[in-house]
Amino acid sequence: MTGLFFEPDDATQLTQDEREGLLQTWIAVRSDLNEAEEANIAKGASSAKKTRARSPEAVLNETFVRTLHKRMFGDVWAWAGTYRPSGRNIGIDAWRIPAEIANLLDNMRFWLGQKPFP
Repeated sequence: MTGLFFEPDDATQLTQDEREGLLQTWIAVRSDLNEAEEANIAKGASSAKKTRARSPEAVLNETFVRTLHKRMFGDVWAWAGTYRPSGRNIGIDAWRIPAEIANLLDNMRFWLGQKPFP
């Protein structure tokens, strides 16, 4: 098991649809993709920690979220930092993403301000 997903065969070839938007031509199988994304995520996450350390509220806006997504996936995917236009086998319908991001950020601002959880 890797991360959230059970990968029965890391040598599984990516389909043409799965490769659409890939920037790295060496990525051919699932394990290659996992490796490239993991390295890019680590780089992006370190910049997020620095921003949050300056001000927790600074990360609670759509611009920051999209910029973070670009930092975390921009070395791997051409579409990083944008909302996906098509469905995937995990997550919500693509058309719901903008509204759900806004809802998430609103909830987080409320939680920070009201502190409803210990």
